[in-house]
Amino acid sequence: MLEGVATKERRLTHQTTDYHLLKIKYQEEYAGAPVQCLIPGTNQWALVGVSSWRIACAASGVERPRMYDKISSNTAWIHETVNSS
Repeated sequence: MLEGVATKERRLTHQTTDYHLLKIKYQEEYAGAPVQCLIPGTNQWALVGVSSWRIACAASGVERPRMYDKISSNTAWIHETVNSS
């Protein structure tokens, strides 16, 4: 499991899907920001998500988790888009 990325149970409370990652740890990030993970046993990083939107929260000072589109759930669209360019 990715550190700081929610479990399936936590995602369900925020009405997300398997196409999303939910980053719990608060950081001021903008749409398009990457989520990268170090591949175990290597010095290589892998892109696993791209920031898309933030969960709204009416309470002042409350952290709003950032939603990320999961790269592994979008590879067909990525390849199609890149190949049509």
